[in-house]
Amino acid sequence: MPDTPATPATIGYWTAGVARLSERGEVSASGATDTYTVYWPNTAADFGLSDVVSGLPDEGDEHPSNSDLTVAEFKIAEHEPGVVWRRILVVYTRGDEESEGGGSGSESVGKLVALDYPVYTQSGDLVADQVSGAPVLNSAGDVFDSVPTVETLYTGVHWTRRLSSWAKVSPQLALDGTVNAATVTIYGVAFRKRTARLRITARNTFDGSSRPWELDVTVEPRHTFVDSSCDFRPDSTMASYNAVAGLGYDVGWDVPLLDCGYQYLDTSSPPQKFRFTVTDDAGQTSAPQLPQLLTNDGRNNQDGSYPKSILIVRTCAGNTWTALKFKTAAPN
Repeated sequence: MPDTPATPATIGYWTAGVARLSERGEVSASGATDTYTVYWPNTAADFGLSDVVSGLPDEGDEHPSNSDLTVAEFKIAEHEPGVVWRRILVVYTRGDEESEGGGSGSESVGKLVALDYPVYTQSGDLVADQVSGAPVLNSAGDVFDSVPTVETLYTGVHWTRRLSSWAKVSPQLALDGTVNAATVTIYGVAFRKRTARLRITARNTFDGSSRPWELDVTVEPRHTFVDSSCDFRPDSTMASYNAVAGLGYDVGWDVPLLDCGYQYLDTSSPPQKFRFTVTDDAGQTSAPQLPQLLTNDGRNNQDGSYPKSILIVRTCAGNTWTALKFKTAAPN
């Protein structure tokens, strides 16, 4: 028996799962409803919002002709058997009103009431040269007694949303202090993996509105470049970083430290620990006054079992911050 031909993923200019605006509803002071059409080749299967890969606005997005109206819910229209076209109704309501159910989606995530782009000054230890990538040492080739610091400026993002209940606030507060495990763009500002950290607070205004909760979100940037040859990170995370800016890796909120000290491990098995020594002009040996560089000097254990000096910060579970419902593009 011949195989059943596969249902095409595209038809004409349509791609399965991509929603397109097909009808703009009448806009009133209280709301509006737009209709989107989706090509879905499996006419017998149930269809849900999770089947739409792109094209729909996000919950909380403003209506293009009335900024007081925001996306409150999505409704999937009745489907005729055998028809490959599905319709989704996007319901807009006033920003201070909640949706009254009846749809396939959830209530509105809240109205965006403030958005700004603060500038952050970042100071940190200068552990590797930005051009050569070599560890930063003094003219004698020793580690500085006080590690030099570098100061740079970066753009962050801050916004405030009004929400209806603690149930909506709580899952977002749980993200406080995390960094992004994957590259993300937030209101037009791009952050490479592990370079953005969240600061989230919330308060109840008790103002009698249907959205009494005010959620305040700040994305703090941090970019620290360390050369790939300096091996300041554990091997398991080293492979997960993408090379950027020539020799550098963007370590972000992870904190690199110069791998130095007064003792080193030799290459025997098992490794033995020895103290560094220096010899003066009279042939007398003594301990050095400054810590010695351990990385790439031939005297540390080369099998990778010695500790690497870095603090790894907590990332957001699932690699994304989807609960925050931010847009990727900057507002017009």
